[in-house]
Amino acid sequence: MKRIVTSVIFLSFFTCLTSSGQVGVDYDLKKPDKYENRSLGYEKTTETKWTVPRAFIQNTITHYNFFFNANNKLNDVLVRAKAQFREDYTQLLPFYNYTLETTSKDKRNLDSVIDKVNSAILLRDMRNSWADNMYMLMGRAYFYKNNLDSAHILFQFVNYAFAPRDPDGYPLPIGSNQETGGNAFTISTNEKENIAKKIFSEPPSRNESLIWLIRTYFQQDKLTKGAVLIEVLKHDPNFPARLQPSLHEMQALWFYKIKQYDSAAFYLSRALDNTIDEGEKGRWEYLIAQLYERTGHSAESKSWYEKSATYTIDPALEVYARLNAIRQNKGLGAKGDYIQKNLNALKRMAHKEIYEPYLDVIYYVAAEMELERNNKAEARSYFKKCIEHANGIGYNRDRAFLKLGWIFMDDKMYPQAKYAYDSVNVNNPAISDSLKVLLDRKQALSHIVPQILIIERQDSLQRIAGMTASERDSYIKKMLRAFRKQQGLAEEDNNGGSGGYGFKTNNTGADMFNSGSTGEWYFYNQGVKAKGYNDFKSKWGNRPNVDNWEAQSLINKQITGLTPASNLRLNGAETTPVAPVAPVLTAEALLEAVPLTPEKMQKSRDSIENALFILGKSLQDYIPDYHSALKAYDSLETRFPETRYYQEALLTAVR
Repeated sequence: MKRIVTSVIFLSFFTCLTSSGQVGVDYDLKKPDKYENRSLGYEKTTETKWTVPRAFIQNTITHYNFFFNANNKLNDVLVRAKAQFREDYTQLLPFYNYTLETTSKDKRNLDSVIDKVNSAILLRDMRNSWADNMYMLMGRAYFYKNNLDSAHILFQFVNYAFAPRDPDGYPLPIGSNQETGGNAFTISTNEKENIAKKIFSEPPSRNESLIWLIRTYFQQDKLTKGAVLIEVLKHDPNFPARLQPSLHEMQALWFYKIKQYDSAAFYLSRALDNTIDEGEKGRWEYLIAQLYERTGHSAESKSWYEKSATYTIDPALEVYARLNAIRQNKGLGAKGDYIQKNLNALKRMAHKEIYEPYLDVIYYVAAEMELERNNKAEARSYFKKCIEHANGIGYNRDRAFLKLGWIFMDDKMYPQAKYAYDSVNVNNPAISDSLKVLLDRKQALSHIVPQILIIERQDSLQRIAGMTASERDSYIKKMLRAFRKQQGLAEEDNNGGSGGYGFKTNNTGADMFNSGSTGEWYFYNQGVKAKGYNDFKSKWGNRPNVDNWEAQSLINKQITGLTPASNLRLNGAETTPVAPVAPVLTAEALLEAVPLTPEKMQKSRDSIENALFILGKSLQDYIPDYHSALKAYDSLETRFPETRYYQEALLTAVR
């Protein structure tokens, strides 16, 4: 008896579902030849009786064989697109963490979703409760394919085909008050349904199609149409509460697109219930904080940054959120006070192991804070630390070099600026906004810096030429030792019995294990360790930490004498080029460049004269830096009163 009662209750639930069979939609589809003599499921819609067992079978198969699989496949497309999306937390985040350009590339799976929907429509009875949901899936699939016209047609079809109807099955005029019997203006479907239907079926998709229509309008840049539909739904008494977060999301998107960021932040905060996990919630909270920051609401921005850091599961987002929260701490004191307070907080973060992978970010933010109070020296220091911790060519490294280039250009330190700009990877999409300025400045510096280097070099050589012979000899030897030490080469043998390593040696070898003390292990003896370090450095210099450096050093010595023309290794009938070897530096080789003869001195002076004139014109034409150009022209006229460029320089300076 108990089993019978249970069966009756169970069947009564599905009886309630059968009352919602979809009617009033006409179909005229041409079947393929192999189905010409077969009746498909949709053709039986008007030929068979809609009974409880048939309703149960059709609803169950449509749900689990078609809707469930197609919906999961569509969600997987979205998950893959989000996984490929790269966030830039230093810029205003895009509203969504995926693009239709990415989803549309997953054409195979999107076409599979559309095929499943077509199969469900053709093979199943159209009176089942999942027909509108299937059409919605098809519309979303076309949307993610970036086929917005087809998506719009599908969403409109759901809107019209599944609109409310009168007792005789005729559609009511959309927007009329006939459904409620009063004066209320409504375009939504009333979702006040019985408990059984809520448990065993999805909500009707018609109201959801209106949300997707708005989003399609916005994607097509039809902002006015989308905004009008938002206003209509906001005042619609039948619009369901379950879709209110989606409506807030669309309103936030509208304000985001028209750059009313404070309103976008307000409505986005009311749409957080629409997020699918903590990660996306944290991302939207970060975007809310950014929107408030751009409208000057520091307190609200700080609060949302802190919420984002709490909820996010992305460690990079957490770091940026905490850094930006610190940056919003402007307080009530002087500007320098809150900047110093923020810098102290950043320094504390830099000393924590958990933030070690993000030291480049921390130092970059610290540098920008120093720039905010015009402390360029400290800003340069922090940008250099950012570069050191950027783990090779990457996002923050290139941005730091860009900032350094800007600082050097502002301070007229053109050689340093050229080095900074030349270190930027121009193919990095993160610097695309600054690419044109970067390329223009690199071109300008390519004309300016070589002239500056010529002037500096020739001035140095002339200064050395003006020394006495003993001073010059001492200076050259000191320079040579410094250079060889920098290159990790042994010093020249200037002392007898040194073995060619530049220091005195004794015939008796020292016993490193005899430390001269008792009871102490030699590795703990600081004196022995220091002696070994100094002996190695004196003998081998500053050797790089690479494999086979000693063997490579011997090879380099063997091939040092090769000239560029003979720098080929015979290999049968072919020749294989060998990497050019740097010449051996000697005091004589360095002195060769010093202008010690009248001819060399005149050549050096001519180089400076030409470089000063070209420098002035380049500063004037390419930067333009008129003040520095005038200084170059004045220097030219002062140092070379009889210069052949006098009239041209004077005319150019006056112009």
